[in-house]
Amino acid sequence: MIKKLTKIGLIMGTALLFPLMADAQVLEAIPDNDDFSFAEHNDSYPHESNDALPEYHLGSTMSGTSGLITIPTPDYNEKTKFIISGKGSSCDYNMNLNGQKVKNTKDESIVNLRYNPKPEFEVSATNLSYKRTNDANIKNIESDDNVTSFGMKYTAGNDGKNYCFGFNFAPMSSEDMNNLDIEQLEHMRNIYFSFSEEINDRFSGYINVGTSFTKKQTIWVNNTDSIEIDKKNIVYGGIGLEYRIASSMEIFGEFKVANYRDFEAYQDNPDRHRAHVGVRFGNDNFQLECVGMNITGDDPNVVFGGAIGF
Repeated sequence: MIKKLTKIGLIMGTALLFPLMADAQVLEAIPDNDDFSFAEHNDSYPHESNDALPEYHLGSTMSGTSGLITIPTPDYNEKTKFIISGKGSSCDYNMNLNGQKVKNTKDESIVNLRYNPKPEFEVSATNLSYKRTNDANIKNIESDDNVTSFGMKYTAGNDGKNYCFGFNFAPMSSEDMNNLDIEQLEHMRNIYFSFSEEINDRFSGYINVGTSFTKKQTIWVNNTDSIEIDKKNIVYGGIGLEYRIASSMEIFGEFKVANYRDFEAYQDNPDRHRAHVGVRFGNDNFQLECVGMNITGDDPNVVFGGAIGF
């Protein structure tokens, strides 16, 4: 009888001890052994505190991705799955045409939908609508059109030093491309890389490089003659700064340089410098923004927008 009780006790003791032994195998620190093989967790930001993760941006860039104004930024979005954003602007600018100064008006609106299947991964669809008119009623420089682009962005990094990369691509015909402004082309067809560093709890800096591109085009002059145009590229880079004044308000700015050497209109002066500033108000689910585009150039423009996440 005593032997049976002893066996039963050993069996029950082993059964109770086994899960404790299994729990004890979860390592909280890597052993100091060069021969030990350790498999890291597959998450992009394993065991990071919230302070070490990239800033969450509900607001969108002109491309539709999350970020500042034209610079996509590293973002780790645990707060929303879907984000709808919109922007709108109207501006006047002058164009010299055969020695005549023609006043043009451009109305532009951008509507974007973003989805985060994972906090570090973002996919987006953006529709750009624009209309140009002029006071001289010159029809061949007027346009009324829209174009849709699709994009993705992936964020990685840790400890306040983070980076992201991605693209936006709009399938367009030759006519669509010829109607676009060169800045609109930058926003709708690009490949980019951005790096961020947290300067302090309120202040962040960003570096962005990328390229935009057209495609090889065939333009028919008449029914029998055509012109072949090779693919053209735009190379650009920029820096961005962001300062959080309060939990519900942030200001940010960008300085960008682009090279248009592939485009005949910019052969004499292929480099272009631009500066943008903006401010956003709101919280993690709703924001309003006001952006000043090209504030140091000949054609400054004010853009108003907003975003809602759920």
